[in-house]
Amino acid sequence: MILKLIIIPLFLSTLLNASPFDYALACSKQTQKKQTCFVTLLQKRFASLLCACCDQWATDSSLEPNAQRLMALTLLQRFLPPKLFIEYKFSELLEESLSLTQTFKAHTNTDLLALQPFLDNHYFALLHHHKKVTRVPEKVLIKILSKKMIRQETDPFNALIIWSYLKIMNLTHPLLSKQYAEYLPFLESVIKKDPISWGYLLSYQVFYETQFGKKLDLSAEIYSMLCAYVTTANLENLPLSATAHLFIAYKLLDKQNSITAQKLAQALCRAYPDNEFEKNLLMITAG
Repeated sequence: MILKLIIIPLFLSTLLNASPFDYALACSKQTQKKQTCFVTLLQKRFASLLCACCDQWATDSSLEPNAQRLMALTLLQRFLPPKLFIEYKFSELLEESLSLTQTFKAHTNTDLLALQPFLDNHYFALLHHHKKVTRVPEKVLIKILSKKMIRQETDPFNALIIWSYLKIMNLTHPLLSKQYAEYLPFLESVIKKDPISWGYLLSYQVFYETQFGKKLDLSAEIYSMLCAYVTTANLENLPLSATAHLFIAYKLLDKQNSITAQKLAQALCRAYPDNEFEKNLLMITAG
């Protein structure tokens, strides 16, 4: 669910472009045709969002299920009222995304990034208690995530990928993850050398520790680091996706009205100087 790390800025501006307010208005017309058109429009916007996030604009509203799609649907499920999540047909998209998985082929996928979509699918299937879980074999993880390779890693970007995998494994491979726990502090020290990568780590720390908002028992230390980062960071120099990831982290913690979260919201509104975006962001914040 990491990388491509560009999912959230457009997610924020599109999430409620077809908002609950718009939906209620459409329903007030009391015609099945208009309601159907509205849902279709929302699905197309959502698919277009995902295509844009993957930097591969599609000619229709379809998109292959992947980590970005599963992440977005998980966040939509967290933020939208259950009734709307079902009425928007997102529950059907989630079921489709979780069902269409592939078995990891170790002999053709041996590099670090190739592991991502399979491990992500495994993670989200467990997170949603899905009946079909395509597991990544432990022997594959041990081969790709060699301890020698981890100890020699110096690139913050690669360290962030490895760190994310190890965090995911807390859910997917809890026993194996304990064998790698000792490397987390080292990886974090490498990631911290790059301020942007460190910002992503802090947001994903919230995502993983809370299981995307299902739990709220985040340590005070992690929350303190998150606040310190946002307070001191030059948000103008951060990628929009990093800023939005951080805002989503506050939202998952139900602290979106804090001073630091509002600083993120203001930065996002400046980046999208559009009344419609600001209205949608306020609706997300208030929701």
